[in-house]
Amino acid sequence: MGSGKKNDALSQTNDVLKQKFDEFAASHQNNSSQPPDLLLFQDDYLIRPWVIHLNKIINELNELISLVESTWQQSSTQEDKLHAVLQDALPKLSDLIEEKEGLRAAISKRKKLLLPSEITTNKASLSGTRNELREALISFLTIFSMIQFENTGDPTHLVLKNKLKEFLEGLFNELRAINPSANAHFVEFHGKLLRHLNLTVPLFSSKVPTELNQHAINAFVNNLFSTATTKPNMNMPFGENSPKILNGLWNNASSALGRLLDNPSDANVEAYGIKRQLIALRSLRFKLEDFPINGIKEYLFQTKKVKQRIAEINLTLQTLKRELKSKLDLFIEPYDDFDDVKEGHQLLAQLRAIEDEFEAALTQCNPQKSDITPPFALEHVEKLTLTQREIAMKLEHVYQELKGETGLYKKILVSSLNLDNQYQLTFVKLKFELRKVIQNAKTVFSAYLRLSKEIGDESAGKEAQKTLDLLENKCQEIRTKKAQENTPLATFRKENELTSQTFEQLGQVPREQLNPAYKKILDALIQRAQLPLPRLNETNSLASNLAAKREDAVNAIRCAAVSYGTFTTSNKQCASALLAFTNATNALNSYEKLKQEALIEDRKSSKIYLKSLEIVKVLQNEYFRILDKYIDTACANNPEDIAELVILKEKLWTRHTFLSSQKIFTPLLDKIDSRLCRLLSLQFSFERLNEKYLNGTFLQTNTESTKDKNPLSTGQMEALNRHEQRLYKDKLIHTIELTMHNENMEYISDGIRYDFVQWIRIHLLKPLQHLMECCFGSSLFFTPTWRACKTEEMLVEAGNQFYDEITGLGF
Repeated sequence: MGSGKKNDALSQTNDVLKQKFDEFAASHQNNSSQPPDLLLFQDDYLIRPWVIHLNKIINELNELISLVESTWQQSSTQEDKLHAVLQDALPKLSDLIEEKEGLRAAISKRKKLLLPSEITTNKASLSGTRNELREALISFLTIFSMIQFENTGDPTHLVLKNKLKEFLEGLFNELRAINPSANAHFVEFHGKLLRHLNLTVPLFSSKVPTELNQHAINAFVNNLFSTATTKPNMNMPFGENSPKILNGLWNNASSALGRLLDNPSDANVEAYGIKRQLIALRSLRFKLEDFPINGIKEYLFQTKKVKQRIAEINLTLQTLKRELKSKLDLFIEPYDDFDDVKEGHQLLAQLRAIEDEFEAALTQCNPQKSDITPPFALEHVEKLTLTQREIAMKLEHVYQELKGETGLYKKILVSSLNLDNQYQLTFVKLKFELRKVIQNAKTVFSAYLRLSKEIGDESAGKEAQKTLDLLENKCQEIRTKKAQENTPLATFRKENELTSQTFEQLGQVPREQLNPAYKKILDALIQRAQLPLPRLNETNSLASNLAAKREDAVNAIRCAAVSYGTFTTSNKQCASALLAFTNATNALNSYEKLKQEALIEDRKSSKIYLKSLEIVKVLQNEYFRILDKYIDTACANNPEDIAELVILKEKLWTRHTFLSSQKIFTPLLDKIDSRLCRLLSLQFSFERLNEKYLNGTFLQTNTESTKDKNPLSTGQMEALNRHEQRLYKDKLIHTIELTMHNENMEYISDGIRYDFVQWIRIHLLKPLQHLMECCFGSSLFFTPTWRACKTEEMLVEAGNQFYDEITGLGF
């Protein structure tokens, strides 16, 4: 009884399943036929595979329905077997019917797209459709010409290239139907497209230009659409080369078409042909538009952009790292504490951080990291492009961090320049330090060479000269030395230390020899500085500076005395001490020179000296009186000497200027008047005396005995100065007596008076005049002899006057 109830329940369930099966079978039978116009759309690249797949589904449905019905009939009493078959078949039937209806809907939608109801089937519509296809083809080929597959080893690129190749083959098969007469042109242009993809084309002539430009594209398209499209073959659904389709499906459609054209007319045939052409042209246009050619181009563009950015960033990173690190390597300890060096290390750390960011971005470029495998590259080209664009954006961010407006590139360039400047500055400083070491050594050995010559030590002198030559060569080497590439500053510093040590050792003996010699020099400087300040006139303009000069000299000598204790320490200390001695000597010489100038100024203001200047002035006035009176006559008598005589007219002679030109102008002066040279001789006698007085020659001559004794006191110096004044006065009086104040002045008139007159004056009148003076009393004043020339009279009178005035002057 239990078994019967179970069978009843199963039977009831099977009844429900049978009812559901009947619904599926009826639905399938009602929608298994194809529309009569399906042959019109046989060339569409989407409808064709859809129809094949639809037919496959219908066959599967028929087989499944037949299987269920057969089982039903054979197993009417075996409810469990029927139940199992129905349970297995119903889900499959549901899925297949759903898929079938979806395909039928897609085919219907596609048909409406290919041949919308609003399109009129006339030649005008056909012409417009051809133009649309033409523009679509030009657009496709133009974009295709922009595509460049550069990475030949990339799997994704290979897949895309092969997909393009397959698409081109199908495309050109369909394009041939538009204009079969242009087949040769098709072959040539097809080969050009394949060559553009860097594909081998065996039958493509290497002599044919492969450049794919807009001109070539337009020429091909114009040739393609130059003649009318051939009428379609209405007997074969898909043409001779089309894949075979199950006969039942297409036979039904062919029967419907046959009934439609039982009574064909030209109008019906033409309308049908136009429809076929419209559908074929629109299908081909949609095929061109649906193919992701622009996506491939954009993907390749982004890929190329990424590749270029990677190369640029990598090159920039490596260049900047190499450049900056090479600069920083020059600043090893102890030269790593400069601000520019610290900044350089900070920039290097930032550069390494950017490099890490760049490496992270590169991992995303690895094809193995992508979730899209190369075989599906075409279907997902937009996603691939988006990924490449994201990578490009990340790389662009890295690039901007490097070479943007505020990027590291500019900062590192500035830092590199600063490091170069710092390197050169430090290198020059090191050169200067080394040159200073050499200069100190030269100073020591130069002083040692002078000392060797003074003491007559030839052997020491030769060694000193040899070392000086070595030092000079080293100086030349330093002057021409340039920073060697990639040489750290510490290396130059080490070289400086070694050179310094070498010359310090060489200078040890000379320093020890110089020490006692400069002790004597120091003692001499101190002794000279102990001389008291001279007592000068209150009006002396140099008196105020003289004390300061003496103080400077004393301070300089004091510094020399302090530095003397470091003579043997080092070349640097010895050179510094030698410089201190030089400064002390110069300061003392400067003081003594100023003291001499002050003394000369005082001497020039003395009454005796001023009287001597009056004498010189009297002599000069008489000289120019004679010159002005007789120069014109001399020029007339000596025309060949006019140029030189004119020069004499304005020439004011001094003893030194006349001596340098004596041989030239003495004969000229005699041609004017013989008294001129005599007057100059008298003038020069007084000038010679004044030079000795101003230069302190009298004082030096009479103090030679005190040269090696202790310095004179102020009182002794004043007494010595008074003695000098007395000597000068005596010498001046003596000179006046020799030149102007004597009884032998008749010679002044020689050449002016006749020789006979001069004989009478000297041998008759002069003795008579002398006898009268003896009889009537002698006098300190002289009287000119009769017939004396004007110059002689003036000189005798001036001699009497100056003799009287000077002998009466005190100190």
